[in-house]
Amino acid sequence: MMKQLVKNARSASIVLFASTAIVLLGIFAVGCGGSDAVAPAVTSSFTATVNNTTGAVTFKNTSTNAAIYLWDLGDGTTSAQFEPAKTYQTGTYTVKLTASNTAGGTATSENTFTVTLPGPPVDTTKPVITLIGDATINLTIGDPYTDKGATANDNLDGNITSKIVKAGTVNTAVAGTYTITYDVTDLAGNTAVRVSRSVIVTAFDDGLLNNGAFSIVKGQAGDAWSGNGFNVINEGGTNFNFVNVATAGNAFDVNLSQVLPLVQGKNYKLTFEASSGVARTMVAGIGLSVDPWTNDTKVVNLTTAKQTITLDLSAASFGGANSRVIFDMGAAVGTVVIDNVKLVEFVPPCTTEASENINPANGDINWTFKTNTVVTPTFRFATTFDPFGAINSSIVTNPKIAGINTSCNVQRYTKTAACETWSGVGIELETAINWSTATKKAFKMKVLAETQVTQVTLRLERLPFPDTSPAYDRVASITQVGVWQELTFDFSDVTTGTSKSMIIYFDRDQPCDGDVYYFDDIIQVAGTGGGGGGTPGTEVTVNGDFETGNKNGWTEFPNGGATFTVSNAEANGGTFSGRLLAGEAQDVIIKQANLLAGSITNGKSVTVKFDLKGSLTGAGGVVFAEFFSEKTGGGTSKAEILGGGAPLAPTGTWTTYTYTTTTASVAQGDVGGGITLQLKAACGAVAGCSVTAFFDNVSIKVNP
Repeated sequence: MMKQLVKNARSASIVLFASTAIVLLGIFAVGCGGSDAVAPAVTSSFTATVNNTTGAVTFKNTSTNAAIYLWDLGDGTTSAQFEPAKTYQTGTYTVKLTASNTAGGTATSENTFTVTLPGPPVDTTKPVITLIGDATINLTIGDPYTDKGATANDNLDGNITSKIVKAGTVNTAVAGTYTITYDVTDLAGNTAVRVSRSVIVTAFDDGLLNNGAFSIVKGQAGDAWSGNGFNVINEGGTNFNFVNVATAGNAFDVNLSQVLPLVQGKNYKLTFEASSGVARTMVAGIGLSVDPWTNDTKVVNLTTAKQTITLDLSAASFGGANSRVIFDMGAAVGTVVIDNVKLVEFVPPCTTEASENINPANGDINWTFKTNTVVTPTFRFATTFDPFGAINSSIVTNPKIAGINTSCNVQRYTKTAACETWSGVGIELETAINWSTATKKAFKMKVLAETQVTQVTLRLERLPFPDTSPAYDRVASITQVGVWQELTFDFSDVTTGTSKSMIIYFDRDQPCDGDVYYFDDIIQVAGTGGGGGGTPGTEVTVNGDFETGNKNGWTEFPNGGATFTVSNAEANGGTFSGRLLAGEAQDVIIKQANLLAGSITNGKSVTVKFDLKGSLTGAGGVVFAEFFSEKTGGGTSKAEILGGGAPLAPTGTWTTYTYTTTTASVAQGDVGGGITLQLKAACGAVAGCSVTAFFDNVSIKVNP
């Protein structure tokens, strides 16, 4: 019986689960009353499921006939659990399971598996460098330079600014272009695209000045500057002008200036750097370096921080070789630092005139020559309307006439033929004027004669030419060369018919080949009644309020050192007035001369109005306003002191004077030379005499 059992045990099958299993058979003798019994065989087997994302391995125990389990987990750890859980790193592991029962039976199995976790990301992205500040820096020799650097960021490493490698230097004492480079590499070895900054160091451009950067100190050749405030010092390799005002007084008590030629009538731009140890002011600008010291200056606010200050200035009332740039610093205490001074000629930007176009259906027209194309809405330059031969007219931009800069585009007319009466510029109206319904019956235009004064005729008639209906002419006069005047042509007395065309004639009775005239800003306005004989109720003065800031429209006759200036020290509304100054044995006269020459008639009522403020010191000082009717070809047919023979008495407050008079009668003589207003300040040969007279808002109107 025993032999048969052993034979059967040896023939038992060996079970394998995923690997070879060694089965140990336990033979047990079970007896009662001498009989033998065999216990069930133990098997060991298991499976392993690998999660290659997390490294977790799940074991499934498939052993049989066992109650005790010992796991060798292949990484140096063990477990006695039925089905342990384990998380592995990347690698290959052999796990063993030994299964046993209480009878002493045991079996062992193995399972080998590989765990492959995801590796770290492959970094191929380059970091990015960003400049702090501009990529191109422009400096003047001597300017300080501190590099602002750059920042660097990487998609994985984050902020790596500290790893930037900067190369390159800047020498602001030597002109040239300097390059500073910035490089950086991240932990993965990716190198950023190199970023560069260019620093351009140039010699200072001081425009019309010399030594504007104060590179030449006082006493050296070419120092150019003068005044008790000329004091160049060097600090940190940079030269600048430095003054310290200990006691406040007149602004000119501490001064810095440079004499240079300026052209009267031109505009200039003054640029400089300035700072102070305290908040204070100073005066800067341009003017004359000799009596009467006429100038255009501004009060500049200084702070402890360096500022770049730019001033737009006008040499409207002065000019010549004895002009200068001015810095007056004596009016306040504290230091003043000035550097990099530059002066250039400046052309003011174009300005658009206000439109007076209200009702195009009634012929209301607004034409400003602002483009070289057809003018809208209802008025255009008729390039095909040429009834008298070549028009010789074109639109030009910013012509410079006698130092005067005009507004944007203007019409230019040149007389290249003989001075026949009917040569002119033709203009076609896109909408005809119906004189019976038109609400506006007067035209205004700005006119400037470049070469000769002349008479201007505005004729309104109908196309086609010649027109069989009545033509309407109005005449006005240009009284000065190189000065813009606003002329008015009033058609208020025209109540019938229509007009489709306009012709502008520039006429004078002597050889005039090559005469050049400009006109601009033609607008239609309401008339004031009555045609011919001048323009009733219309202002005929030019720059009577002096708000051009210059002497345009005025002719001056100083004698013995008396002066006429356009001043911003006083104004009755606006900014400027005309100032007459006369001392002992001196006098000065200013005129609006030959207004309405050829168009004013005898016995016309004229109203003259002006504002006056000033002072008389000592004895013998007088102020007069005088009105003349001028004869054709010269001489006067009527002369009068407005208000009678008594002189005016300027006071410390503004006083308005109004006078109504008439032009000369027929018996007194013709008035073909127009009308003239002259204002006069004078002192006799009396010691201590002085006259200061400010005139403003001067007006001359022809009454209906």
